Amino acid sequence: PYLQPEFINSYDLAYSSEGTKLNFSAAIFYRHTVNAISRIKVFYDDNSSAVTFANIGQSHSYGTELIASYKPTKWWRNTLSANINYVQYQTSNANWNRNGFNWNVKYIGSVDFWKKTATLQLNVNYIAPRITVQGIAQRKGSVELSFDKKLKDGKWTVGARVSDIFNR
Repeated sequence: PYLQPEFINSYDLAYSSEGTKLNFSAAIFYRHTVNAISRIKVFYDDNSSAVTFANIGQSHSYGTELIASYKPTKWWRNTLSANINYVQYQTSNANWNRNGFNWNVKYIGSVDFWKKTATLQLNVNYIAPRITVQGIAQRKGSVELSFDKKLKDGKWTVGARVSDIFNR
């Protein structure tokens, strides 16, 4: 309830190319955030702690995003995306003034079959260790597999998903 609104000045420049089988887009960006809101961990004298949100000051972020979609056949789609950025936090707490690179990459592949009434999809996501105001958040990665089947002329869909297959 004590948070002030954060305001983001964002500037993007992007390029996009669309083909019959391959689509590509690339963007560069700059973001300046005032009254930036961040998740923080607060430590108390009784050895307890709490995770909460706070206005930490301001941040600057410069980066690029790349996305490629490739559809070699009518039944097989692939999307690969990557985001790389440099972030700089400026706060009133000198211990929280941090800067560094963050990046992530994601792949989504799907196959349609059974006369295009069923889809099998694979999602692979990797988020590298990232800079936060209180240090470095550990890397995250997940692999998901999902299946869905349309029934009753597409009016119903039944599906299943297995998340975090490798228990990361």
